[in-house]
Amino acid sequence: LIELLFATDNTGKNMYWAIQNYQKDRRLTPVPWDLDGTFGRNYSGTLKANHATENYRTYLKNATHQNTLFERLYQLNPNDWNAQIAQRYLKLRKSHFNIQQLAKRFESNLQLMEQSGAHIREAQRWSDVNGIHINIPNEVLYIQQWLKQRLNFLDSQYQR
Repeated sequence: LIELLFATDNTGKNMYWAIQNYQKDRRLTPVPWDLDGTFGRNYSGTLKANHATENYRTYLKNATHQNTLFERLYQLNPNDWNAQIAQRYLKLRKSHFNIQQLAKRFESNLQLMEQSGAHIREAQRWSDVNGIHINIPNEVLYIQQWLKQRLNFLDSQYQR
C-alpha cells in the first residue's frame, strides 16, 4: 500500500504497527496514517519529484528521514521476502489495487463531497494556502491518471 501510494511522509514516521487479529496471527503490519504526502504529492501538497514512475526504494535510499527496515528486508531477503512482496502485489492487483476499484472509490467520495457541499468548503478554506488552488474534481482526475501510471510502473517492477 505504501509503495502504491508513494507515501513520502510515511518512511519512518506517520506509521503505526498493528496486529490485525492477535488470536489468529501475531505478525506486525505497518499501517500508514497522515496520508497528505501521497498520490504524487509531498506532505506540503506540492508535486515535488514524486513521480508515478519513480522507484520507492530509490526514493527511500535518497531520503534523509528514512526508516531502513524495508531496504534491509529487500537486501537480506529473509524467507524469500522479495518473492512474497511480488506475490502479494499481484494478488492485491486483482482486487484492492484494481484500477477500476480504485477509481470508483475516488469517484464515490467526490460525489459525496459534491452532494454535501464539502468540496466548496474545502476550496474556500484551503485554496491559495502555500500557493495551491483547490479544485477537487480536477484533483480526482489527476489522481486517477497518476494511479494508472503508478500501477503500470509497479506491474513492470513486479513482472505482472
